[in-house]
Amino acid sequence: MNNLKNDFSKELIDYIGPSYSYSDNITPPEKLKVSSASTVGKLFDDAMAIVKYNENLVFSPALGNNFFVKSGWCDKKKSVDECKGKDRWIYVRNIPTGKAPCTDSFGIHLPGTVFKGLIPGLVEDLVDINPITIFNSLLGTGGFSSTCTKRTLPVGPSNNLKNVTKCSPADLPATCVPKFTENFLNINDKYHYRKQFIIWTITILILIFLIYYILKLY
Repeated sequence: MNNLKNDFSKELIDYIGPSYSYSDNITPPEKLKVSSASTVGKLFDDAMAIVKYNENLVFSPALGNNFFVKSGWCDKKKSVDECKGKDRWIYVRNIPTGKAPCTDSFGIHLPGTVFKGLIPGLVEDLVDINPITIFNSLLGTGGFSSTCTKRTLPVGPSNNLKNVTKCSPADLPATCVPKFTENFLNINDKYHYRKQFIIWTITILILIFLIYYILKLY
């Protein structure tokens, strides 16, 4: 039973990625000498803890993990020879780069790549998982290509990155301003795409409940 559970867990990680605990990688208040005491020395410690947490939120360290997830197959004709008909792996980057995407679109020009804290990382993730792109992908009007090449990219938690090579398509360009595809906006196809969206939504919800039930069972 344990072997079956381990095999299922490994297979599940291939499709949804590994878990990562941000709280385990942030210094807890007690280690920063935070307390409820009202002495001058303790107030100084409390103030320094606030500075430290503000640094975590905005600047550093760059927390998170990068990984590949299995998603379909590589095109048998357009992919490189080593990847034709093989599993397609999508690269997911959760470690912030500090580049603060899309700020230039709003007239905000930030210097360098120093913003690697939790908030900039969340902004980068939101740009990467643009919901409009996801909906269009489910409707079959966009998304990742099936043309794969051998890509070697850093994988793992931010404090233990290793280069891993997989058959993977090119990353999608960042979409700062959401744009629906023409097919999605075509009034003649409105009913068709609404039906497709409902079907996919129900399918995803069923899969989530099945995964939850299986994990609970084991």
